[in-house]
Amino acid sequence: MGAYFAMRVMTKKDTDGLEAAQAYYRQVFSIATYKPYKEATDAILVADGYGDCIVTIA
Repeated sequence: MGAYFAMRVMTKKDTDGLEAAQAYYRQVFSIATYKPYKEATDAILVADGYGDCIVTIA
């Protein structure tokens, strides 16, 4: 699941820009059901050079 979310964030950045990717990231990980996948998603994003898409979730 983490790989799926990472792929979606990367695609969103490549097609719609950084702000859209960050908004998608925030939207996904604001849902409690998906929070367990955040760590894996973050690791993939950082490894693939998309660390700037990671935002703090309150």
